[in-house]
Amino acid sequence: MSPGENMRVYRELYGMTCAEVGAKLGAFTRQNASNMKNGHRPIIKAAAKLLSVLFYVSVEQFI
Repeated sequence: MSPGENMRVYRELYGMTCAEVGAKLGAFTRQNASNMKNGHRPIIKAAAKLLSVLFYVSVEQFI
């Protein structure tokens, strides 16, 4: 699976919206989170680290 697909799977497992994920990541909007999930925007290392903490998984899931 791609990093964006992993993001979508974990987001759905935790019952979160893209807006909620963006808010938890800090300065990310719902659109930015959605673009990362859909593969239109790469997941930068800083966001990957935050996602790994948020979803309690390895950072490699999002790189």
